[in-house]
Amino acid sequence: MLIFICFILLVPLLKSEDYKPVHKGIPGTFSHKVYLKNSDGVPISPFHDIPFKVEDGVYNMVVEMPRWSNAKNEITKEETLNPIIQDTKIYDGVNTLRYVSNLFPYHGYMWNYGAIPQTWEDPEYVDPNTGVGGDNDPVDVVEGLRMYSAVERGTPNTLDYRIFYTNKDGAAISPFHDIPLYADDSQQYCNMVVEIPRWTNAKMEISKDEPLNPIKQDIKKGKLRFVNNVFPYHGYIWNYGAIPQTWEDPAHVDANTKAKGDDDPLDAVEIGAGVAKRGEVKQVKILGVLAMIDEGETDWKLICIDRNDPLAGELNDIGDVERVMPGYLEATRDWFRIYKFPTGKPMNEFAFNGEWKDKAFADNIIKETNGHWKALVSNKGVADDVNTKNTTVQNSHGLITVDEASQILNKVAAPHPTGPAVDPSTQNQCFVKRTIPESVCA
Repeated sequence: MLIFICFILLVPLLKSEDYKPVHKGIPGTFSHKVYLKNSDGVPISPFHDIPFKVEDGVYNMVVEMPRWSNAKNEITKEETLNPIIQDTKIYDGVNTLRYVSNLFPYHGYMWNYGAIPQTWEDPEYVDPNTGVGGDNDPVDVVEGLRMYSAVERGTPNTLDYRIFYTNKDGAAISPFHDIPLYADDSQQYCNMVVEIPRWTNAKMEISKDEPLNPIKQDIKKGKLRFVNNVFPYHGYIWNYGAIPQTWEDPAHVDANTKAKGDDDPLDAVEIGAGVAKRGEVKQVKILGVLAMIDEGETDWKLICIDRNDPLAGELNDIGDVERVMPGYLEATRDWFRIYKFPTGKPMNEFAFNGEWKDKAFADNIIKETNGHWKALVSNKGVADDVNTKNTTVQNSHGLITVDEASQILNKVAAPHPTGPAVDPSTQNQCFVKRTIPESVCA
C-alpha cells in the first residue's frame, strides 16, 4: 500500500462545477453509497473517469474519510461505477460496518483521507522498494499537512485555558491577523476559525486584547460563560466562529443598520453536517448574511458551509439554503433573537426586518470589514483595546518576529489534559415565548 501526503487538496467530490456526489441509501447502513456525476449530470466512476492529474505537481484526490471522522469508507472496486461505500468486517460471525477507533490522543482519521483516481496498486507487481505486491486498490493519500494547528494551553474549563495557533512551519501566529481572509486566490472560499463547535455551550471567542489573540472562554461576573439551552435548541446549533482579517469598527456607523460595529471580527455560522473541533480552521463558502443588532451595535452573522460538506455543491446563495434546508434560516434567526433572553438581556433585533441578505451583499460586508481591519493594523490609535501583534502583515504597527511570537506562546501555562467538571446547571433547559412572525429572506 502506498500512502502519499499532499500539500494541496483538490476535492472533486465537492466542486460543483466539476463533480457532484449523489447519495443513495441511508447513511450509517449497508445501503448507503456515494456515486458521482460530472458537470453535465452524467454518472461517472471516481476510480476511472476522474483524471489523476490536474497539472504538473497537482493531483485530484477523492475524499473517502473526512478529518476527525471514524467510518471506514472506500471506493469499491467490484461494483459498477465504483461508488464509495463503508467497509465491513466480520465480528463474532456477524457482518458489521467498520469504524476506526479513537486511539488517544487521536480522534478518528486525523487528516482528510482518500484515493488518487486512475491509479492502481497491481497485486501481481512486486515493488522493488518494498519487495511485496500491491494491495489491489487505488493509491491512498492523506491531506496531512495542515496550514494551521491549534495549540492548547492551560486547563480546560478554567479561566487560564487558551487555544493558540501555529502555521505549517510550527511558528506561533495570530488567528485574527495572520490567517488570511481568503483560502484561495479566486476568493471563492474564506477561512473560518471555529471557536464553538455545534451542540456545545461554552462561549469561546478570539481574544482581541491578548498578544497573538488566542481563543479563550468569555467571562461574565468572574465566571466562565455558557449559553443556555433554549428549547428546542441545544447549545450552538451550528459550528460558530470568526472570519480572520475582518473587523467591525466601533467608530463606523453602518449605512444599512445605522449602528456602529461591535469591535469584533465578523461572526460566521457553518451549517454543514459535521461537528467541528474547537480551534479548527475551515475553508467555507459564503452564502448570505443576517444583520443582527446586539445592544445597539451592528453584529453581522455570516452563513456559510464547509467546502468539503456533501451539500456544498448544492448551496451557492441564501435562497439555496431555504430550498435545500427548509426551516434552517428561520431557526437560526430565532436562536440569535432569544439566546440571551434567559440571562435577563433583551431579545436581539435585526435590520432589514430580519431578512437574510444574499451572497453578493455578504461579500460586500466582508470586503468592507476587511478594509476596517487593514486600517486597524496599519495605523496606531485606531483601537487601543485590540492587540495587533502578528508575524506576517508587512508594514503593520504590530508586526513582530517569529522568535518574539514563540516567546509569547512559551510563556503561557503548559497544557493540562483534563480540567474540572462543568457545572451540570449549564445543561438545564430554558423556555422562551416567541411573539414576532417574520419572513425568511427577500
